[in-house]
Amino acid sequence: MKKTMLIAGLIAVMYLCLPAMAFCADVSFVIKKLRNNKGTVLVSIYDDASQWNDDGKWIAECKNEKPIVNNQTRAVCSLKPGTYAAAPFHDENDNNEFDTNFFGIPKEGYGFSNDAKGGSGWPLYKDATFIVGSEDMELTIHMAY
Repeated sequence: MKKTMLIAGLIAVMYLCLPAMAFCADVSFVIKKLRNNKGTVLVSIYDDASQWNDDGKWIAECKNEKPIVNNQTRAVCSLKPGTYAAAPFHDENDNNEFDTNFFGIPKEGYGFSNDAKGGSGWPLYKDATFIVGSEDMELTIHMAY
């Protein structure tokens, strides 16, 4: 009886979750121009212009699943349809932090979706946004050091 209840519960959860999962798309971020093949690339995903900064709150984060080879890698995030912006960084020393020097100048590589550029900081949110629909997609981001 307990097994039947457990199976029925699992089926109910799957039934409720499947429609939500069907509306997600995998966004593959191809990260190029990495300085070396060390460490990890972390990609922070934002859906709100007011949070789009180094102190802001990202809604998702993904990292490369395979090692960096030939100074490039890929990270995949599953996202619901909507408008987003991405900010990857190359965590060369795998300390899960974006390292900067005393003056706040980055020691590790960084980039933004659409290869958006900022003057002396982050680019405008609107310049980095991309739209996710129901289809999987691929975006290329070139890192800066």
